[in-house]
Amino acid sequence: GTGVADRGDTNPAPALTLPLNNPNGLWVRPDGTYYILDRDNGFIRKVDLQGVMTVVVDFGGPIPGGRGLWVNEDESLIYFSANSQVMQWDPVNGLAEYASGFAALGNIAMDPGGHLVVTDATRNEVIRIESDGTQTVIAGTPTGSGGGDGYLAVDKIGRAHV
Repeated sequence: GTGVADRGDTNPAPALTLPLNNPNGLWVRPDGTYYILDRDNGFIRKVDLQGVMTVVVDFGGPIPGGRGLWVNEDESLIYFSANSQVMQWDPVNGLAEYASGFAALGNIAMDPGGHLVVTDATRNEVIRIESDGTQTVIAGTPTGSGGGDGYLAVDKIGRAHV
């Protein structure tokens, strides 16, 4: 980024010469390549090991809300949060909604079984998204109360140990 919010050029260029506009998500690969959720520009940008920034995904307008971003190792699959939706991108099918119905998506991760896991701050939950789209709460409660130390992660009745 340049320190000034703007759209800038979409052609590959040194990362410090292209402006960002509300960058709010980051994914870093083990080799040091990183991806930026450039929300108000509506881009997922990649910065390679030589410091060149390119646009990988164009959302077609500002990306509403969210900061979650996940990119697989060969860049053939990207998930990112867009307010109440998890979006999926791949080079063959392009951009599509993967899951919806969330209140305030935050982080995105992939569990060891290959399931996407997301946080929803307003629902106070962590949700696993199954391959068929089913959403399973794996931690938290929609009320924000219950559970606690020594109770199940989704226990709505327990109280924190004192």
